[in-house]
Amino acid sequence: MDSAKEPWPGGTHHQLSTIGLEIDRIDDGVRTRLATQAEARKLGIPTGSAVLLLDKTSVSTEGDVVEYSHVVLPGERTELRYSVPLERWTR
Repeated sequence: MDSAKEPWPGGTHHQLSTIGLEIDRIDDGVRTRLATQAEARKLGIPTGSAVLLLDKTSVSTEGDVVEYSHVVLPGERTELRYSVPLERWTR
């Protein structure tokens, strides 16, 4: 990966900061359901197969939603992995 070739150098959050928007938090939602006929056709899966729905909402320090995405993925071909850094306990 070459950051100089990115369509958004520094990523979306950096680009938002260049116009004065600072991201306070990102809210992710993950759920499953059965695919609609249209989704099954687009994803190349049988109708009624499981799909994974991902919703991402970026909220500014002012409390405004500044980015939203909704993604539908085929359940049998998708794996999610999360790593959450934790702050150390102070004694």
